[in-house]
Amino acid sequence: MWTPPGTEDRDLHVESLGTLRVGSRVRLTKRDRALDPEETGHATRVAYGPGQEGVIVRFVHRRIARLDAEFDVAVVRWEPQEWYEWDAPITRMTPGKAYTGEDIRRMNEQLGRPVRLESFEAAAHPELLRMAAEDGVADGGAPAPRAGGKPKRSHCAPPLRAMPGVYVVFVRDADRVEEIAEDLARRHDAKIRRVWPALASFSVSASPAQLSVLADDERLREISDNCM
Repeated sequence: MWTPPGTEDRDLHVESLGTLRVGSRVRLTKRDRALDPEETGHATRVAYGPGQEGVIVRFVHRRIARLDAEFDVAVVRWEPQEWYEWDAPITRMTPGKAYTGEDIRRMNEQLGRPVRLESFEAAAHPELLRMAAEDGVADGGAPAPRAGGKPKRSHCAPPLRAMPGVYVVFVRDADRVEEIAEDLARRHDAKIRRVWPALASFSVSASPAQLSVLADDERLREISDNCM
């Protein structure tokens, strides 16, 4: 997998991230960005989604120095299939012509010439991925909630270490992740840091007493250390 200059990837030694797991066949749900020729081997840039399918091969923690940004991404091996050439609207504008916000939105949604690309690997934001129908989930659907019981407790694998007092919580019912996070914040004064509806998860700052309460909540599927 080609990594852009100024971007640093570190393998996450985990088999799953929310409802996604290594080996899952996934589909892009909407446009992410444009893929450069270095990533695909094609002569021009192509639109990164929607609709293409592939298999997750691993997860990595990505750091982009120029943006001072860090986040987790899935590395997907995209199967041979049709993609579409695409470039930013600014390169397609007619000099002297006035463009509205609606014009730009429409240009962003336009697809160029279809091209068939062979298999390649590229990172994708988990929020933009859904399980493909072959995994037993209808297009755009959410996995069925698992059976109840206390949530699984997961810890960081060396050389990663846990961020003190911060946890990533996965819920059983993906459609209720925001509702459950708000309920925990209201009833137990837990500090919700971020919610990822597409991953059926949220991050939370919790004291040992609050963590004990979470560990008994059968709406939760897993409580994981926030690994660094």
